[in-house]
Amino acid sequence: MTAFDDIFKSLRTERGVNRQSVVSAIESALLAAFTAGSDAPSAAYSRAVFDSETGEMRIERLRDLHAGDLPRPGIDVVDGPNGKEIAVVNFDELPEEEREVIELDPARFGRVAASAAKEALRREMRHSEQSVVYTKYVHRVGELVTGTVSERIASGLLVTLSDAEAIITNAELIPGRPPRLGDVISGVIVAVEENTSTAQISLSQSDPRFVKAVFAGEVAEVKDGRIELVRIARTPGVRTKVAVASGDTTRGASSPIGIIVGERGSRIRLIRDALGEELDLLEYDNDPLNLVIAALAPAKVRRVEKSAAGYVAILAADERDSVAGEDGQGLKLASELVGAPIELLVEDASNLQARSDEDDGVCSFIRPNGRRCVNAAVPGTTHCDLPGHNVSQPALAN
Repeated sequence: MTAFDDIFKSLRTERGVNRQSVVSAIESALLAAFTAGSDAPSAAYSRAVFDSETGEMRIERLRDLHAGDLPRPGIDVVDGPNGKEIAVVNFDELPEEEREVIELDPARFGRVAASAAKEALRREMRHSEQSVVYTKYVHRVGELVTGTVSERIASGLLVTLSDAEAIITNAELIPGRPPRLGDVISGVIVAVEENTSTAQISLSQSDPRFVKAVFAGEVAEVKDGRIELVRIARTPGVRTKVAVASGDTTRGASSPIGIIVGERGSRIRLIRDALGEELDLLEYDNDPLNLVIAALAPAKVRRVEKSAAGYVAILAADERDSVAGEDGQGLKLASELVGAPIELLVEDASNLQARSDEDDGVCSFIRPNGRRCVNAAVPGTTHCDLPGHNVSQPALAN
């Protein structure tokens, strides 16, 4: 039949289309059209057959369900709901004498079959395309991609990539900078799903992986693991703090921060532009007290003490504003980076020694660099048993 010849010719030219699934869809449509208005048993024990080569169509159905004993050749019995048994017909094994064949008139059912073929083709094409996209992108989670905003939907934006479509929800966009239709935006792939009604690829600009992906895109040493972004604290669209460490511990190895900054700041400028926010870099330190000091930079911290809730950072009054930053973001991000609350305590140089003498069970010795000893104090004293720690040294001036 010419109508079906054209359809199946197009099938052969489409990549990944399953021909048999289209034939099955046509048969389902034929059976539904034929049994419309019939009783349930008639529909249940019938099937449609469509020959895609000749265009012939027919209905095969069981002549008499109740003739003879069950089960019998071509008819099985299975357990159904509510403990009832259900007869299931296997037409491939059903004897000819029990099979009734009704040839269908193509003039009557051809339009139904053609419509079903077209719908099955569209469905199969979509499934094929989804499978290709899933296979191609499922291993790229955490990777930065760039696309064009093509449509605005209730939950966010559809983004057209080079060979797929992605979605970025409103919650995953950088606050205060909504893209417009036609804008080119970047995002990190955070999820890839199969067989979805909308875009399969989910992007984010607020996920911490976005920061890692941006760094990896501009700094080869981050991408190949020679430099690690150990900790990230971020308020999207406002400020980000990143603690970095180098895998190269040999003497004379380059500073990881210097490598990231690049010659004349070339790399760090691109990273800041991609993130669209302030960026603070610091070297990661396994000593939490040193990490607190680095996280609070550029403020000059006199010393850091461990507290029951987290840490107490002592600094001069004129340094407090440089720590807190706009709306307290600096202190919030420093605490997030360290992993514990940081309390700021303002003290003048004249009373630094007085506070260090408080008996809190930790040695009160103040090192020449202004930081307090972290060892436990000898019971009944305010100092540990290290030589010279029974006398505090004057702290360095700012």
